Amino acid sequence: VDMLNAEKTLLTQSSNDKALTLTQEKKMALCEICGSFLVANDAAERTQSHITGKQHMGYGMIRDFISEYK
Repeated sequence: VDMLNAEKTLLTQSSNDKALTLTQEKKMALCEICGSFLVANDAAERTQSHITGKQHMGYGMIRDFISEYK
């Protein structure tokens, strides 16, 4: 009985730890241009860095070209 109680407390502690990590995860936002996941409400400097990045700029140029082509 003691072994089962010890195992039960171990299992409930691990499930509580999992619940705690899920609540601490950051909320993500999807970039409409390039499809990257960004941290919502992130620092303006990091957001500006993403917007001026190569991947974001490249996808923006592709989208502009496709819209002109249509």
